[in-house]
Amino acid sequence: MTTAQSILTAYLLEHPQHNQFAAAINLELAERAFHAQSFNPERRGAMVIVDYAQRCERFLSDLEAKILAAKSNGAKLVNDGDYKNFLEEQFTDFQTIIAQCFTDYIHAESSCMSSMVTGPARFPVEKNRKRMNSAHNKYEAISAKEKSLMKRALKIILPDGDGMTIKSDAGNAREQLESKIEALKKEQVQRKAINAMVRTVYPKGCLKSGATESDITQLIEKLILTFDLDETAAKNLLNPDRSYGRVIPYADFTLRNRNQEIKRYESRLVEQKRLDEERSSCEFGATLENGVKYELSEDNKIVIHFGFKPDDETRKILKANAFKFSRYRDSAWVRKHTLNAQYAFEKSVLPIIKELAE
Repeated sequence: MTTAQSILTAYLLEHPQHNQFAAAINLELAERAFHAQSFNPERRGAMVIVDYAQRCERFLSDLEAKILAAKSNGAKLVNDGDYKNFLEEQFTDFQTIIAQCFTDYIHAESSCMSSMVTGPARFPVEKNRKRMNSAHNKYEAISAKEKSLMKRALKIILPDGDGMTIKSDAGNAREQLESKIEALKKEQVQRKAINAMVRTVYPKGCLKSGATESDITQLIEKLILTFDLDETAAKNLLNPDRSYGRVIPYADFTLRNRNQEIKRYESRLVEQKRLDEERSSCEFGATLENGVKYELSEDNKIVIHFGFKPDDETRKILKANAFKFSRYRDSAWVRKHTLNAQYAFEKSVLPIIKELAE
């Protein structure tokens, strides 16, 4: 057993969950990459594999945590919630792609040197600097690729988002908005009820005349029982306001802001209903004479298939109207479908496409 193998084996004994990842990268290749720049290349090589294993474990745990958080937010999961196969597929892709990124990094490191190891005579300083910068960039690219793969995995497993924001192109956007409005209204009613209860002991934010510590204790107990609060939350409601020094759990401006938020969501719901009616009532899409095709996809995107690379002027118009090129949709140009998006497409983009067709 070589020194590098001994170091890696000792680590795997302490972290047996990483055994499944250890064979993805060639240990001998990783060790040789550092012979010209380290006095301990064996350890440097072993640590490359350790780094890879830790990234794999972290990716899986982070992805599962994000999925669980999304489920608690009411997000819709792929395949009606049976997402395990999709999760395994994304994790397998992650391991393969990141292992290749590490292999590219190792190859870049193998051309780097240190004058402390090789000696300073005739040392190619500038050439080595460029090679070390290249290796550093390869290593930084691994983290960038991690983020990209996480984003892709979440997009596949959570096609309508993580539930934190409500997207108008989500299949259940209308239900999400209705649920959100109901929750906000319920919370607003509770806030007003809490204010009313606190005013029985703190009229106008000041402790009423003759009130005792017992009255405050009873108020806290009543808040806990009535609104299902824990003791800390109930006591925090009785903390004086920092600006005015008065006990007002929810100031008037917070209630007004919440009313405005409710109105904003109600306005979105009206627009969403119009959007859903538009999607169900009209047949959006056609194939033009030169083969250019536009359609409304199942995930509510306006998709334009050219079949060829459009000219610079056409691409500028597409970008100006918020269309983006997507290599994942057979090199189509895509924009989320909204009423504004459809209007912009019909007014500014469709005439240009028709001219191309002619």
